[in-house]
Amino acid sequence: MFAHGASDRQRLITTGLIAFVIVLAAVAAVLALSVLGRTNGPTGVAATPPVAAPSASTTPTASTAPTASAASPAPTASASIQPSSPESPAEATAEPTPTPVPGPAAVLALNSWVRSDVQLNMRRQPGLSADLRALLEPGQVVLTVEGPVPADGFDWYRVVLPLQTGGNGGGWIASGPEADPFASVIASDQVLRTCGRVGLDGVIAGLRFQWSLDQIETAIFNLLAATQGPACVTLERSGETIAVYVEASVTACGEPLWERGEVWILPSAAGDVVPDMQVKQRVRVSESLLTSKAVVGADGESNRHRVLGLAAEADPPFGCVHARVTETVSGRETYFMTDSAGCYLIEEATDEYALVRSDPDGTLFRLERRAGGGYHSIRVGAWSPLNVTALYSRYDGQFLSLYGQSGSCVR
Repeated sequence: MFAHGASDRQRLITTGLIAFVIVLAAVAAVLALSVLGRTNGPTGVAATPPVAAPSASTTPTASTAPTASAASPAPTASASIQPSSPESPAEATAEPTPTPVPGPAAVLALNSWVRSDVQLNMRRQPGLSADLRALLEPGQVVLTVEGPVPADGFDWYRVVLPLQTGGNGGGWIASGPEADPFASVIASDQVLRTCGRVGLDGVIAGLRFQWSLDQIETAIFNLLAATQGPACVTLERSGETIAVYVEASVTACGEPLWERGEVWILPSAAGDVVPDMQVKQRVRVSESLLTSKAVVGADGESNRHRVLGLAAEADPPFGCVHARVTETVSGRETYFMTDSAGCYLIEEATDEYALVRSDPDGTLFRLERRAGGGYHSIRVGAWSPLNVTALYSRYDGQFLSLYGQSGSCVR
């Protein structure tokens, strides 16, 4: 009987120890998730800035954009970069009991450029119970300006985001343990310059600049991600203020498509362009690239829209979107262009407009001629090879070119 009772007590002690270890492991896991943004991180931080309403202009007398046919495929989900605001994260839903992190904490030197190594919560104050400001994705670049402040078993640092517009959007992040840090220092220089091919979500060389881009830059980065083209982002700190300079240029060519009021470029090898200009995946063309600094009609469309419309109805359908932004301490320059080449019919050409079609049974497009550009070797009333270009640049202003090519064609 005695031996039997001792065995029961031993089993009870063993069972209690196992339960205690399981509880400790669960608490530690919840704590780590709270800091790393796995449980109560904000899920709705993205907020796309509104596109400026197009200004009214002379109403075209001909149709402008082709309508989506019933055979057009429904748009598939395409990853794209979205300019975000760190001002409205979701409310925290849990407040786990903190447990001290074993070992020394990772050190983030002040006035240094830091990269988040994990999905990391940025809070309004140090500590796990503070309100959330934003969720930093892996690779997000921030600048350390204060800390460390110990709270709830972690060392906390105040950081600011390199925002293109608005305030600094700062908050507090935990550095994590030295052996497995949540963030790490990548540079301590006043200027951080990063160049490379643009990946999805605006990642360049492993660094994320989501909050550093405005609407135009975001649209260009989306096209660069689709063509796998390069760009450069330069961050320059002065106290807690960060200046952002973007250098990006893209030519994205493929099959234009109108769907549900949106313009897309689909992969196509039809055009005579180098592979670097061909989109490798379906990509939406932002309205900002088609309407910025353009003469926009009452239908909300510019010549850049209409050139893509001609390209969409050509045989084969093929067109290109070109965009460039260059920012320096001296200012900002932008360039926007759409062009297409094919067998087109010019039905009328005046000093104010040209009426052009690319499909005998398709849309008659009215291209406004109000500023720079002109007609070169065109043939009115006959199908002929034609290059059509609509662009805006600092030097040329609003530019429309109809450039006839040698030879003949039948449509």
